[in-house]
Amino acid sequence: MKLHKIISVLIIAVWALAACTASFDTPAPVSDFRAAAQYTFGDYSFPCEIQLESGTVFVTPTATAAADTVLSCDGNTVTFARGEMVQQHPCEALDVTNPARLLWSVFDSVTGTAATPVQQESLTVYSGQCAAGAFSLSRNRDGSWNTLSVPEAGITVIFD
Repeated sequence: MKLHKIISVLIIAVWALAACTASFDTPAPVSDFRAAAQYTFGDYSFPCEIQLESGTVFVTPTATAAADTVLSCDGNTVTFARGEMVQQHPCEALDVTNPARLLWSVFDSVTGTAATPVQQESLTVYSGQCAAGAFSLSRNRDGSWNTLSVPEAGITVIFD
């Protein structure tokens, strides 16, 4: 009888422990977004709006002489547009630190399988490679973007 009680207690203990699992939030898929940000490249910094829409990244400076200029990248072409002026260049013809080209490369890695998400406290952190080097992109629990860092290129983006 005593052995039966011990076995019953062990079975209940194993069952209880099996029911306890670590809970991690599954990162939401990367989807289209629009966010204000501070883009820093070396000693130069500018406020801008960053948008991802249907696989194209748009960067619009908001408080510099380049305000209202829209840089966009679809992975093949970088477009500069301001008013009636529109210039298009193949991605390969521009430096990898071009804001639109760099951000497209990062979000392409994050939306594919090239960047691995890891839970860290209240953030999901994506680490991977982009055209300008290794990057770290963090996302808040609510799905908004937090910070992008590309140390090799001296680039930091802080999302509002």
